[in-house]
Amino acid sequence: MSSCREPGCQFVKDPDSIEPFGFDWTLWLADISTGESIVTSTWAVAPAGLTLSSPSIVTGSLKTQVKVADGDVGVKYLLTNSITTSGGFQDDRSFYILVRER
Repeated sequence: MSSCREPGCQFVKDPDSIEPFGFDWTLWLADISTGESIVTSTWAVAPAGLTLSSPSIVTGSLKTQVKVADGDVGVKYLLTNSITTSGGFQDDRSFYILVRER
């Protein structure tokens, strides 16, 4: 899985590939509370054009991921992951996916 630790990172994806992308929330969770974990995770994309499927919370409820398919060559998409933690904290992070032939 291509995983982002900081908001704003960028990945490259082929329009024909189906790949997992996600966020590593480990450090952020440790900063807010000991034993904090992710209980809900949702994903959004802008502009429309990527297909998102199978969103999941992985690695001890510290990371999130989603499968990404499709996309138009030359378009940069913004994916945003919104989470809620076991302690009721909420946050979101975004990264970019540039679609190009590989």
